Amino acid sequence: MTIPKSLKHPRFGIFKWESDWEAYTGNIPWGRRKITAIIYRDAFDHSDVEHIWQILEDIVSHVESWDIAIHKALKEHFYTKAQNWFAPHDDYDETDFGSLITDMAEYVGKETAERLVLSGKIDEDGFYRLMKLDSISLSEQGLLDFHFDDNGWIFDGHSITLTASIEQDILDGSLAG
Repeated sequence: MTIPKSLKHPRFGIFKWESDWEAYTGNIPWGRRKITAIIYRDAFDHSDVEHIWQILEDIVSHVESWDIAIHKALKEHFYTKAQNWFAPHDDYDETDFGSLITDMAEYVGKETAERLVLSGKIDEDGFYRLMKLDSISLSEQGLLDFHFDDNGWIFDGHSITLTASIEQDILDGSLAG
């Protein structure tokens, strides 16, 4: 089978073939921003492109309910770990907390950064602000992986993933790397 170099969705635009990943990547709206959508080649083994586009359309049209499920699952799978791992002071001298606040503020805003740095502890609001949804991938089994980036503030660059079924059931969470 010849693999097209790109696929075009009428709403989301071009999805380009990334041979290193054996996947198509493009952008989809997520609230007020865009995130990367990754469609692995094996997703096409049991489905055609129209079915995959419908899955992406369904996800985007239910962003609010996905966000609720994601926040609940993040708390269930990662919040306790975050409380144990969160140590922003480790890389900064006590006399340099101003720089720490400035650095973190670029990611979560000044008010949240000040609260987290001065307390030295992660609270739920700070946790959710630091856990940014970066991409969604779709696999052959009809599973979605929600990939998060905390910019290294909590989990030191480890990969943070929630796996879900298309029916919006979060099945598992994993921390790797």
